[in-house]
Amino acid sequence: MFREWIPENSVQAVHIYFPDPWWKRRQAKYRLLTPELIQNLEKRLQARGTFCFATDIQDYFTRVLEMMKNFPNFEKAFERHYSPEDAENPNRSNFETKMRLKGRWIFEAHWVNWLGESITS
Repeated sequence: MFREWIPENSVQAVHIYFPDPWWKRRQAKYRLLTPELIQNLEKRLQARGTFCFATDIQDYFTRVLEMMKNFPNFEKAFERHYSPEDAENPNRSNFETKMRLKGRWIFEAHWVNWLGESITS
């Protein structure tokens, strides 16, 4: 979708909250967060655009953190783990509210896309 419909350098932020992790090997082709998607995000995000991700599955969160290390134009700007009782949790969706009520932790991270700019500039 990104490749066909969204021009390069045209998006300021992309938010992906609670995607299905598709754990089984035969389901891997259905996973949303793949290196190919991140490459497309990298091209479509404007300079200093942000990618925000949240999940209630710690293992999935860890996998995404590791995958993002392979994209040097992205710098992690924010990481937070919210307990179910954390009053500062922003509750972005009904699904997130349900997971908190079930006692699930929420894991969130944001990255800035520098598009070849110096990270220190």
